[in-house]
Amino acid sequence: MRALTASLGCAVVLVLASPVAAQDTTTEARQHFTQGVVHFDAGRYVQALEEFRRAYQLRSHPAVLVNLANCFLRLSRYPEAVLHFERYLAESASLTPEQRADTERALEEARGHVGEILLTISPPGAVVRVDGREAGRAPFSRPLVVPAGRHRLEALAPGRQTMTHEIQVEPRLTAQWQISLPPAVAVRPPGPGPSPGPAPGPPRPPAPAAPRPTGTLAVQTAEPGASVRVDGAQVGTTPWEGPVPAGGATVEVGGWSGPVEIGEGQRGRLDVTPGARPPDNRMPKVIVGAAVTGGLFVGTVVTGLLALAAQSDFDEIAQTIEDEDPKGDELERLQQDGYAAADRLSAWSTSSDVFLVCTILAAAGTGIYYVLAAPRQESATAQFQIGLGPGSARIAGRF
Repeated sequence: MRALTASLGCAVVLVLASPVAAQDTTTEARQHFTQGVVHFDAGRYVQALEEFRRAYQLRSHPAVLVNLANCFLRLSRYPEAVLHFERYLAESASLTPEQRADTERALEEARGHVGEILLTISPPGAVVRVDGREAGRAPFSRPLVVPAGRHRLEALAPGRQTMTHEIQVEPRLTAQWQISLPPAVAVRPPGPGPSPGPAPGPPRPPAPAAPRPTGTLAVQTAEPGASVRVDGAQVGTTPWEGPVPAGGATVEVGGWSGPVEIGEGQRGRLDVTPGARPPDNRMPKVIVGAAVTGGLFVGTVVTGLLALAAQSDFDEIAQTIEDEDPKGDELERLQQDGYAAADRLSAWSTSSDVFLVCTILAAAGTGIYYVLAAPRQESATAQFQIGLGPGSARIAGRF
């Protein structure tokens, strides 16, 4: 993308304009940035994202934002792509018209996969979770940007009842949720005896379950676009990076499936390689089988035609005897010819039936061999690498 190339040029300006006291930091940031460009050009978007993050931590230059946004876009993490594209456009005052147009086109592509949720929540300070992950605290200064689709919202605050809501978010549109959390229902402890009083209120809803801890998993395949599922749910296509439940999850990538165990807060990488397909050596034998089948079929046709000719001879002799009513030697001759035609008819008919059966068996045998002798693709393999963090990770499974 042109915006990425332009950002590399901005990075050079960043380095040249840096003060001498920060030269070491700038040099390190430039190294991470350059390595990120190499990974991005090679299609290794997860590694490119990590390098650009490190570069931005060292030198918070707007040029890095567009590269982070491009990585998020390639990884189908559209809300983060929108955020970084918008920040890049807002913080980069020296963009050329062409650079701004390229960036705005990429921003519109990312916006085609996201929608917004406008939240009006009270009391102030209430925590809002989206699909189990904390999204912020009330009041919200701007709508939340989320992937298009159905989401589960949860609002909670001390001394207030927890409220949940299912909401459908359409691409490029804004959904709304407005709620005031009601006070929690107080539960009076039992006294020494019955006492008159107001009727008890409704039972207090159970406390919300604590969100399941997660780690981060990056998945890559030799060919991008393979479907990625986590515990049966479609989460995107390769290259993909996102949260997975800590402690164990079943990951499906294309045709490969296996369990992955990853610790809370860890970052792991899963590389899936399709199995090699051995060479197909069936054709010589299939050609021989087809030739034999063809020869037997020709034999079926030839013997069938000869049987029809013998049938015609027999019918002609029988018609002659019936029409002319021969006597003596002539009758005996015709009868001998009829017996010979009948013998030929029986022999050729039997031969034609035998050829037909052999033709069917040869054709079936060739077809069965072609199916059963097909080369079997080797099992796909997966390599798992775990990043820094507590715990450990294991992976197992074959396809």
